[in-house]
Amino acid sequence: MVHMPARVGTSRRARMSAWAEQGWPVWAYFNNDIGGHAVRDAERLRSFLQRRGVRMNTLARACSPGGTRLANGRA
Repeated sequence: MVHMPARVGTSRRARMSAWAEQGWPVWAYFNNDIGGHAVRDAERLRSFLQRRGVRMNTLARACSPGGTRLANGRA
């Protein structure tokens, strides 16, 4: 999800919600920038999905897009 006003990203969030409601696993990647927009965008998405009753799981540790380095810095 690209950082953008909430109203612009609504269609993407709605599609993700519909997929989750149908039982499809949905993954979201947030590319952080110097302003920390990824954190706010992720919180906005979580809030939107929770309001729609979508049950979410979170990963205990996150990997980089390459899948080799964990968020805590250990491979």
